[in-house]
Amino acid sequence: MMNYQRKMVLIEEMLFKLRAALDARGNNDMLIIARTDSREAKNGSLEDAIKRSNLFVEAGADIIMPYSCRAQSYEEACYVGKSIKAPLLYVNDESKNPNLTVDQLARAGFKIIIYPLSASLAAANSIMNVYTNLKDTGVTWPSSKQEEIVKVREMVEKNEGIHDLYAIEKSDGKAPE
Repeated sequence: MMNYQRKMVLIEEMLFKLRAALDARGNNDMLIIARTDSREAKNGSLEDAIKRSNLFVEAGADIIMPYSCRAQSYEEACYVGKSIKAPLLYVNDESKNPNLTVDQLARAGFKIIIYPLSASLAAANSIMNVYTNLKDTGVTWPSSKQEEIVKVREMVEKNEGIHDLYAIEKSDGKAPE
């Protein structure tokens, strides 16, 4: 379990903040997500996270985020899903904790599952691999990946409108109609 030595906010303070957010939204369609880090906080616990989450639900929160990082197990995620009577949000944080599948999390009761770091971590890993390969072999990509890389480049050029820019370069500087 990751422990960042977070201090838990007093529940009365959090409920005050939550009520202020609920009052501020008025009658619009904004959803209020209440989050607790008490599972990972110093002197915190899973039971405290569940207790706080249910107090947030009673106060009017629309969605509950009971973890700031992953569940320790599928069984724990199921326990949390059964213990909190509200739509639950799960953040897959790419930590050392078990990587539960979307299907497992849905069966456990999580309605919203987000992956905020996944694309950035994949990009960072690819960048690291490119420069490691360049250092080790003198080329950025092994020959076996060349066809795949050319397809990716073509997709990027198309999505970014590079071919239109090439056409402008070849013309008198005016955008093609």
